[in-house]
Order: sequence, then structure tokens, then C-alpha cells
Amino acid sequence: MGLNIGFLIGGIGIFVFGIQQLEKALRSLMSRRFKLFLMRMTNKPVKAILGGTVVTAVLQSSSVVNFLVLAFAGSGVITLKNALAVVMGANLGTTVNSWIVATLGFRVDIEAFALPVVGVAGLVLFMFNNRRRVQTIAQFFLGFGLLFVGLAFMKDSVAGEEIQGAIERFRQFPPILFVGIGFIATTITQSSAATVAITLSLLYQQVVGLDDAMAIVIGSEVGTSVKLLIGALDRVPIKQRIATGNFLYNVLTTIVAFVCLYPAHRLITTGMHIQDPLIALATFQTGMNVMSIALCLPFLNPLSNLLGKFFTKEQQIASFVLTHHTSLEPEAGVEMLNREAGFFIQQCLVYNARNFHLSTRQLPVTDDFVHAPQAKAALAKSLSEHYALLKEQYGEIQSYYLRFKEVAMDQDDARATDIMIAAVRSAMHASKCMKDVHPDITEMEHAVEQHFVEYLQHMRKDVQHIYYQLHITHFLAQDKQLVSDTLMHILQEIQQQYTDNVQHIYHIASANQTDDMTIATLMNVNREIFTSHKAMLMSVKNYVLPYALATAFDDIPTYRP
Repeated sequence: MGLNIGFLIGGIGIFVFGIQQLEKALRSLMSRRFKLFLMRMTNKPVKAILGGTVVTAVLQSSSVVNFLVLAFAGSGVITLKNALAVVMGANLGTTVNSWIVATLGFRVDIEAFALPVVGVAGLVLFMFNNRRRVQTIAQFFLGFGLLFVGLAFMKDSVAGEEIQGAIERFRQFPPILFVGIGFIATTITQSSAATVAITLSLLYQQVVGLDDAMAIVIGSEVGTSVKLLIGALDRVPIKQRIATGNFLYNVLTTIVAFVCLYPAHRLITTGMHIQDPLIALATFQTGMNVMSIALCLPFLNPLSNLLGKFFTKEQQIASFVLTHHTSLEPEAGVEMLNREAGFFIQQCLVYNARNFHLSTRQLPVTDDFVHAPQAKAALAKSLSEHYALLKEQYGEIQSYYLRFKEVAMDQDDARATDIMIAAVRSAMHASKCMKDVHPDITEMEHAVEQHFVEYLQHMRKDVQHIYYQLHITHFLAQDKQLVSDTLMHILQEIQQQYTDNVQHIYHIASANQTDDMTIATLMNVNREIFTSHKAMLMSVKNYVLPYALATAFDDIPTYRP
């Protein structure tokens, strides 16, 4: 039994991995036409159901469609009612995969075509690693082939007498147990396609009967809701409503389908004369979804209105002190913008330092920043997620600034807001430069040549030296002319670092056999870090210096590489 269990687990893993590869490839291949098609098909519920069905059938991934719907709904493109209709259609579209497996998966020698497809796709991925579109197409075929390789493993695994005997013991239990098995399996694998494929394998080997297989498929319907619930964890109200609506819809589908389990069995096998159990199961899954759509479509309006009364808590935003209702009164607005700008600059400072694995605890940030939940949440994220958070916060600040600019204010307040937003723009530019060179930094970290590792360590010390001097709290408390002089000294150090690093790169190139591409990469990294440092310095300058000194600082000639 151990070997068969191993085959079963391996088959599930390969099957789910194949689905993931398909999803990744489809996300890349999915053209703007699909998105526009889905948007055009969502102005009426019936069209939305049809659009969700067609797009899911073509893409073979309800997850891609569902997350597109969440994104569209979150941006206000799709209404709640039509979003629910698309999700209903996506459920129906997933049954196409069941038909493919039922009609082809057990009718042909799977290994005879699946393994060559996987092999060729793998070779193409290896040989054309610089051709993105070719790689994406190869990834698609790799995923497609792995689906059937995994299916073959699952089919062979359930053929063993030990597993058949183990599952046979469950057949004495009522079908409700198999509903639970379907739910648990889909929740774990996060793929109803995998659950249905396993069920078809069991059914093909006559390990389970058609009634039990139908019950497993019923349970898988609710299991698919978990992924959408996870996708709505960002607490955007409309996303939470869609995820909840989808869950309620699938629960209702499960209840009705379970009540009709035996009548449906008789209708398919006796009334429709379908004797092939695999085709019968695919027919049941499709019919179950068609029936649930027919039952729920007339109630979309009441359901949407009901869900609209829940999750009314204001959407959480990334900003430190700004909210949707932040005062636009001049005095309060300037103070809020000032505090937000200070927090944002420090967020960018921390993000940039993380790119070089510098200790964020030693960065010269304020106590308010250290204890802010937003700062702690950002540190818990990956670098890419941290940068996305910066962009979100940056957009919120810009949005507030545009609204605030419409308020009548005196010249001093207007000048203060302009200089604060300039500080924010410079900080964002500094982080953008760091984000752009992060892949090169990562490549240098893993280089086998010792001189590259040493050069990266040298740059890390340079970054640390500059960043640990940008002590905003001290700058705010010190004499402003002294601060201006200090910042000018730091600027000179930044320029000197750039010049020294250029010479360092030339030394590396002359002392070692360094190719042209590597030299160009090192030069680009040096330039981007130099630009990032200057942008961060200008951001801090705008934040801590009064308008007159900040303007005078801009007039000082600086080195431009």
C-alpha cells in the first residue's frame, strides 16, 4: 500500500503543479482582448454568466477568472451583482476540464503523448531562457502535459488492491461522508480539477460507485470557495461581498445537489441512458452547475442587496495618518500631509536599506515610525510586496494632495504642501531606482567570483554610511543652517562614492577577465544607486529644511554622471 500511496500523492502533486504552471502561463499569455471581453460581458447578469463560462473554458482556470473579477470589482469596473454572475459562470466553465479528462484521460495511452510533451516543453524552457513568449508557451505545454502525467500516476495508484480495500471500507458510510471528502480534498489542493480527476480515477477503477463519486464532486464545489475567500483578505468590502456571495452560492448548490443526488443518478443513467460512469459524472457536474445558475439567477438582485449591507467597514488604506475623511482644512491638512510625508520618506529609507540587507533597527528613524503598525506590517512583507505598498501609499498621498490643492489657502500653506509633495516624489524615485537594480544586486550576491562579492560588500558599506547619517529626528531639532551644511557634506560624499566606485569597477575589469555585459551591469548599478542616494537626500532636504534654505540648496551645482 505504501507504494500506491506514494504514487497517489505524487500524482496529486504533479497534477496540481501542472495546473499552477498552466495558470502562470495563461496569466502571461492572456491578452488584453480577454480582459476587454470579460469587461464587455459584464454589463448584464446573463452576459456575465456567459462571459465567465467562456473565458474559464478557454483559459481552463477558474482561479484566473475569479481573481480578475476581484480586481475589476475592486477598481469599480464590475458591479457586485455582475461579479457574482461571472463567478457563477466560471463554476460552469470548470466542468470543461472534467469532460476532457473523462473523454481523453482514460481512453488513450496517457504516457505515450504526455511524457514527450513534458520533455519537449522542458527542453524549450532550458534552451530559450531569454525568449519570454517562447518560454511562456513552453510553460503552458509543460503544465498541460503534467496534468496528464499526474492523472496517469493517480490512475495507476488506485489500481492496487490495498488502496481499493481501504477505500472499500468507506463505502458502507452514507454519501454525506464523501461530500466532506470532496470539500477537504479541494480545500487542501486548492483545485477542484484535481479532486474531480482523482474521483474519475477512482470511478474508472471501480473503487467507488457513481453515487459516491457524485457526492465527492458536490463537496468540491464548496472547496473552491476557499481560494476566493483568501483572495478577499485585503478587506476591500466589495471583494469580501463577492467571496461571501460565491461561498453562499456554492453552499446552496451543494445542498440542492445532495438532496437531488439519487434522482439525478436515475435521470442520467436511466432517463438519459448514459452507461459510461465517467461521462455520467461529467454530465452530473455540468447539470449541477446549470441547475444552480437557473435557481439563483432570479435572486441575484436580492442577494446583492443583502450582501451590500455587510462589510461596510471603511476600506483599510496604506497611509500612516491620512484617511478617506482626513480634514481638508488648511491648517489640519498641512499638518497631516507633513506627518504623512515624514512617514513615507522613512518607509522608502527602510525599503532601500532592505535591498542591501542592512539592519533596519539601526536606521535613524523616529519612534513614531518604529511603533507604527503600518511600518511593522511592511517589514513582514517580501521586498516586492513592500514596494507595492509604497506605490499604494504614494498614490494615496498624491490623491489627497490633489484634493487639498482645490482648497483655498494662503501662500505659506500652499508652499508647504508643494514642498512636502516634492519630498514624497523624490523618496518614491529613490526607491524606484533601488527596485530596478535589485535583480543585479541579487545576481552579485550569488556570484562565484570573489571580486564581485567584495565589490557588493563595499557598496553595502557605502549605502550604510549614507543612510545612517540621514537622521530626520536630529535634523528637525538642529539649527537649519547647520542641517543644510550637513546635507551638503553628505551630497559631496555621495558624489565621491560614485567616482570612487567607477574607478573600482575599472580596476576589477582590468585585473580580471570581465566581459563587457558585466562591466555595463556594474556601471548601471553604481549609477542607479548614485541617483537613488541623491533623490533620497533631496527628499530629506525638502522635509527638514525651511523653504528658503531648501530652495537655496537646489541652486548648488551637483555632479551629474
